[in-house]
Amino acid sequence: MSSTPSPGAETNLNEAREIKVKLPVSLHIKLHGLKITKHRSISQVVLEALEEYFRRMEKDSSERRP
Repeated sequence: MSSTPSPGAETNLNEAREIKVKLPVSLHIKLHGLKITKHRSISQVVLEALEEYFRRMEKDSSERRP
């Protein structure tokens, strides 16, 4: 069974979806270190980092608009 919604189906944008990514070993080690020292899951650390990244990107693009 596919988790992809059919065309025209409503999508809950707050629903969590899982993706697989390949990272350099150096970043994986840093994520694992944060997991241990901050007592957070790697998923939570990545989610927070992505949210901050997109906040900055939106801010940068809004500042560039005339």
